[in-house]
Amino acid sequence: MKANKKRLSALALTAAMALSTLAGCSSASKNTPTAAGSGETTAKAQETIEISFTWWGDTKRNEVYGAVCDLFEAQNPGIKVIREPAAFSEYWDKLSTRIAGGNAPDVMGVHANFGSDIAQRGILADIQPYIDNGTFDTANIEDSLIESSKIGDLLCIIPQGITVECMYVNKTLLDEAGVDLGLDFAGGNATFTYKSFVEAAKTFTEAASAKGMNDVYFGTPGPTENVAALQYYSRTSTGGTDLYKNDGGLGISEQGIADWFTIHKTLIDNGYAPDAASTLEDTAAPLEDRMFTKGKMVIQSTSANQYSQYKNQMPDAELYLIPFPIAEDGSQYNALVASHFGISNQSDQAHKDAAAKFLSFFFNNEDAVKIFKLEQGVPINTKNAEAVAGELDELSAFVINYVNDQSAKGARFWVYPPAGSSEFSQLLATAAQKVTYGEASPEEAAKQLYSEFQP
Repeated sequence: MKANKKRLSALALTAAMALSTLAGCSSASKNTPTAAGSGETTAKAQETIEISFTWWGDTKRNEVYGAVCDLFEAQNPGIKVIREPAAFSEYWDKLSTRIAGGNAPDVMGVHANFGSDIAQRGILADIQPYIDNGTFDTANIEDSLIESSKIGDLLCIIPQGITVECMYVNKTLLDEAGVDLGLDFAGGNATFTYKSFVEAAKTFTEAASAKGMNDVYFGTPGPTENVAALQYYSRTSTGGTDLYKNDGGLGISEQGIADWFTIHKTLIDNGYAPDAASTLEDTAAPLEDRMFTKGKMVIQSTSANQYSQYKNQMPDAELYLIPFPIAEDGSQYNALVASHFGISNQSDQAHKDAAAKFLSFFFNNEDAVKIFKLEQGVPINTKNAEAVAGELDELSAFVINYVNDQSAKGARFWVYPPAGSSEFSQLLATAAQKVTYGEASPEEAAKQLYSEFQP
């Protein structure tokens, strides 16, 4: 496991370099205390503080997080965790509404694509004081990983784990259609370019139709409106340039976004991928009800750490993980990713203190980490990562090896999204929808997106 510890440190150091240029988040606090209760409330209940905890995920993740919350409450009877999970597609709208109302959750899941925007608006509290006073224990967390969690000079988020985004391939469907793409899936060397991806989609669809498999799709190299998928395309199509520049502007050109939309329009218009309405419904579905899980799609993109969940749902399918498409010259621009937790700056001091205690438990309690396992990547507490490794099944061990392999091939973190990136995400979703619903051409949608986004 020492190699994994070194790898984790290296990943974190890379993240620190990626985040070092960003502006800091405010540590000013709004006091929004929670009512103690009515006159009928017992003394014991009055002493109990309730903290709200919100995250995104599917049914399985909700069970995992719920079990960690149960364990925390059992060992901390003075704190009750109010759990508020949501599907990823609706999570950000709900969070934005709460933030606008000055009632952000005490503990919130923060994705890298939106963290800087939230932090620079002063929504996330500074975690460093809780490290300094011993509330949040970092004894077994690499210093470089803590450093990578800073936005500017302030520590506003803590990563739940390190993983990579990738594409899942159901080779069983390829075999059923009689399609051999000539790729070394078993050897771990299978890759597409964006051009060969579309060609493979055409080959599969024609073969599947001849076999009567008319309700099975090939898929896409990431959803049209997905910022992370566009980031991969930006790096690949521009020789390594990130979607965002360090100065906050866009690294990808207007034509680059138009080309991205064109790929998806081609896939949808030819029936290689589901239509827009079906895709929207599928994105909102829990893991067990996704088209890919039900054997209705060959390729789906998601994080590597969900491999065991998909494999458990699809025991008869031959599943492989492959990187997002590479450049035509063979260059790879894979990315390391992490989801984070943050503490609300809109909470009063008592709730912040309880939230910090909860987060320290989530990351540092061995029993909690054994429940969490690889739910959001390789655990950041190296001591607990070793303990978890001793209990990992073959599928989970495979994930760790895959993440380490991709990092060895040059995967690095994104340039951290600047303030205003949430607006870009919304504009991208709107533009993508116009293209996939046939309301605008790729060029028209890209031009409008560029004209409306002002970082």
